[in-house]
Order: sequence, then C-alpha cells, then structure tokens
Amino acid sequence: MKFAIWDIMFILACIFFVLPIIEKIEENYRGFETIQGEVLRYTMQGENKDFMKGEFCIKRPNKLYINYVKPPRTIVLSDSLLWIYLPDEKTAIKIDYRKLSQMEKSLLGLDSFLGINPIEGFEDKFDFELENNKIVAIPPQGTFISKLVIEVDTTKMVVQELDIFDVKGKLYSKTVYGDFKDHANVWFPHHIITEIFPARIKEETVFKGISINEDVDSLYFNFIPYEGIKVIERR
Repeated sequence: MKFAIWDIMFILACIFFVLPIIEKIEENYRGFETIQGEVLRYTMQGENKDFMKGEFCIKRPNKLYINYVKPPRTIVLSDSLLWIYLPDEKTAIKIDYRKLSQMEKSLLGLDSFLGINPIEGFEDKFDFELENNKIVAIPPQGTFISKLVIEVDTTKMVVQELDIFDVKGKLYSKTVYGDFKDHANVWFPHHIITEIFPARIKEETVFKGISINEDVDSLYFNFIPYEGIKVIERR
C-alpha cells in the first residue's frame, strides 16, 4: 500500500502532536476523584428563563448528588440509576440513565457535571485531524454528528471550547469552559456555557466553593424514597 506525502504527514501529526495532547488533557481530568461545591445554573430557551441553585458532590466515574434549594429538587445518580425527587409534589421519578437522550441530559444539567472531562473516552472512538491549530475528532459512521472541534489551552492542558457539528455540517452545539482554577495541580473549570442551537437552549453553569478529592459520604448516592412518596418509574 502506498501513502502520499500528506497521508504520512497526517499520521505523524497525530502521533507526535494530537495524541500526546489528548493524553495530557486526560491526565489532568483523571486527577478528579471527588468534587464538591455549590452550583448556580442559568438556563434560557427562547424567551423562557430558569434559575437553579444548590449543592452537589461527584464521585467519579458515575456517582452524582445535586440538592437544589431553588427550586427544591434532588437529583441522585448512582451508576445507571437516576432518581429525581420533587419534595413539593411528594414524588420521586426513577429513570434508567442509559435511556436518556442527549437533549434530556442537557436539560437536566447532568452534562455540566458528568461532562467535566469533555473528551473522556475519545481515543478509542474517534479519529483525529488537525484544522487551524484545533483538534478535530471524527466519530464513527452512524452517529448524529459529523465532527467535534476542540480548542485546547496547551499551557493548562484543558479543553477551552468544544463545538459539535451535525451530519449536515451545521454547528449543533458549543460549550465554552472558563475560569479555570488550580486545585492541587488539577485544573477545574468554574464557569461553563453551553448553547444547543436547534433547541435554542443556552445554559450557564457557575461553580463556587469547590473542593477536590476530599472524602464524600457514600450515603449521598443511595436514595431511598420514604413512606408517603409516590414513585414513578420511567421505562
């Protein structure tokens, strides 16, 4: 099999430039074991505006607790089991997290937490190219996207922006990560803005009082509805 000079240059670029950067970014995010703090979420969809405030804790890779005080609700994710507790309605909704659509995860704000590392698992699923000093990730065929364009801060080795394009090449969503702070040599974004253009959704997430890799009580992730709570199971 013969390779053109551009094919060889592309392969070398991936080996000596793209993949080491991806590995360095992954190395930073692998420093997160637990994360705790306060979260403020501002969501706009068309003319509708929403504000949520609460406390959260994460235990990677797949445990999440959010207790919103405004409006009151609790979200608990443990592995693939998701609970949404609405105290005012005395209702708890039980959901298989794996069956949620990407849009539903975004509306729940789960991506802002579980997506702290926006390129997790990319090495095994995507091919990489270079485009105007940005990393372009090409997904396998059959997905709803054509490519992801990743802008990287090569000093902190973190993702600054992630753009997702649909199969027609139109910009589907844009996520900007900012206000990075160093927590014991682990860089954490305290400000995330995500726009989903087809749905006209814009979400701004602000994290405050963040602590990294401190002990988290496992009881946070064990939601048990008490007597009198109506349980709705979504299949």
